[in-house]
Amino acid sequence: MTISNATMPLQSAQIGRLPFVRHGITKRVVGLGEADGNISYSEPRDPVAAWAMRQLWCERMGIDPNTLVTAHQVHGPEVGVVPQASAGTGSAPGTGLFGKFDSLVTNDPNVAVMMTHADCLAVILCDPQTRSVGVVHAGWRGTVLDVSGNAVRTLVDRFHAAPEQVLAFIGPGICVDCYRVGDEVIDGWRSGMPAGGDDVINKTNGQWHFDIASANELQLRAAGLRPDAIERSGICTRCHGESWFSHRGQGPHTGRFASIISVIE
Repeated sequence: MTISNATMPLQSAQIGRLPFVRHGITKRVVGLGEADGNISYSEPRDPVAAWAMRQLWCERMGIDPNTLVTAHQVHGPEVGVVPQASAGTGSAPGTGLFGKFDSLVTNDPNVAVMMTHADCLAVILCDPQTRSVGVVHAGWRGTVLDVSGNAVRTLVDRFHAAPEQVLAFIGPGICVDCYRVGDEVIDGWRSGMPAGGDDVINKTNGQWHFDIASANELQLRAAGLRPDAIERSGICTRCHGESWFSHRGQGPHTGRFASIISVIE
């Protein structure tokens, strides 16, 4: 596969059919730029090189990179509501960050909300009726605190979305076989898990495993989404490290991929 073909972002079939939405999930492409397509500015990564990659990936999606909005991700449950006046906050180097959030939502056109990932789950949301959209960064802490469910509830509370109309794309993240976790994860999950929550954890040879994609799907359904409105990529970032950045597979200094969505006027 050529680098040109490899830079086609991963997209949702359901959301991709909506003519007023541009979205996608970037990838790891060995040999692309200085850091294999990385889009993160955090050290030890080079922000100038990462900005070039953001521009390239946005071009592939049909999004203006100067409308990107990013946040300081803190592995929490908080959801940031982004107005059009904040478009570009966190886009190019030196443009700041839109607060401390692990989910960003908007219903303003030409605002591209973005989260970054490297094993933590990527979730993209869209309500076609209110034209409200969102992205979620769900690590185990955010999942235990129901960040995906909070994002849906924010679409409902702030934009009057109907949860049964919301579409969700569960993108790449670490799979259950690769995701070995400690007792604190299991205890946290069990303290507030939705119905069926025991099905997403298992213990093998004395080691807990957590199915973070299925956990977030349960939370999306508990927030009111229809099962057929939830699409899953089924991609494990660690198993497929040639195409995805993976903290557990490649170490803490690896790059980051991004989940991005925007409504176009």
